[in-house]
Amino acid sequence: MSDQTVARTLELRSESRRPVTRKPRGGFAVRVGERFIDVVGFQDVSTTGLRLHLAAPVGVSTAIVLHYRDATNNVQLNGITCWESPLDDMPDGPCIVGIELLSPTTLLNLF
Repeated sequence: MSDQTVARTLELRSESRRPVTRKPRGGFAVRVGERFIDVVGFQDVSTTGLRLHLAAPVGVSTAIVLHYRDATNNVQLNGITCWESPLDDMPDGPCIVGIELLSPTTLLNLF
């Protein structure tokens, strides 16, 4: 089984997914090592993870930190990328990423 097949299999979450209908007031970014990547948008969230649009790819099976900050909150959630797919034909361009979060209920409370 290829790495891509394994990664896509991990995305088959059995938990119900909730579309993001209301974006929190603050801003989101994903940190990979010392690099920050802007979160362009959210596709959905569940009790185990989320799918989101990033400005640049991060790689599969990469440890990430999802940062959220507004006037009164600064939340950091650890996770790992399960899969990613480019949104256009540019390999370093925007992409959609499936992320498994280690504490997803904290994120659900933000929405």
